[in-house]
Amino acid sequence: WGANFRSFVLQGQWWRLFTACFIHIGIFHILFNMWALYDIGFFLERMIGSWRFAFAYVIAGLAGSMNSIVFHYATPSAGASGAIFGMFGLFLALLTTNILEKGFRNAMLKSIVPMILFNLLLGTSAMIDNAGHIGGLIAGLICGYLFSWHYKNPRSKFINILSFVLPTVLILASGFIINKKLPDTYLAYEKIMDTI
Repeated sequence: WGANFRSFVLQGQWWRLFTACFIHIGIFHILFNMWALYDIGFFLERMIGSWRFAFAYVIAGLAGSMNSIVFHYATPSAGASGAIFGMFGLFLALLTTNILEKGFRNAMLKSIVPMILFNLLLGTSAMIDNAGHIGGLIAGLICGYLFSWHYKNPRSKFINILSFVLPTVLILASGFIINKKLPDTYLAYEKIMDTI
């Protein structure tokens, strides 16, 4: 149905890295994720614009999916939480620079940092793909710092282009490395399960 699964991805179904960000496992899963997306999107999209928001969302989602298959060799995953963690990471990056008003930064940092830490702690429980969360968070931080560099130098076309090109190159390079270095262990897993 489009879920992220290492064996299928490594056999050429790379589209799963993308589609997994838009499908969910149950009504509560999608409701919780859409509430979180609305919560962060309400502030963030107005700050950075719809195009940058959409770009960072897709990059973070792909990074989360890639990190997920690195750490989970036989577990399918789905959901927007990796991309959403990326949005929180992007917002966190902006809040740690001086492009926003100091009072706003301090107030938001007091709420966003505990929320990120709590959700990462919650993600250590079973059935939650914390690898996807962490991958998305890191990608969001990278996008956030690149975007803040652009906002500090708004007239630089080079920095503006770089803020889109560098995350794209990093995602493509990561995909290439994963494809070449990550073993497809599903067949070995099936053999183990057959002997149990």
